Amino acid sequence: MRPVVQLAVVRTVHHLSEFAFVADFAEHLHDTALGLVQSAVARDPQGSDGRFGPLVIVPAGGPPLDRLLGLTGHDPAWLAPAALI
Repeated sequence: MRPVVQLAVVRTVHHLSEFAFVADFAEHLHDTALGLVQSAVARDPQGSDGRFGPLVIVPAGGPPLDRLLGLTGHDPAWLAPAALI
């Protein structure tokens, strides 16, 4: 799969996963996106040509979504400030 297509898939899944609490298929999407991101990061661990932010360390055995977020530079433990909710 071409890198631009991979990036589009990953970003789409990442944004769809924001609604994961209502979707039973989210776990499968997370696994797929995680595999794509892992291969991109393996090719360029220093940020995959600027596609992702700096790596956020998460437990290796954590949920696929947490690992996906960490690989794309997002902290899975981050919570929106109360003023934004």
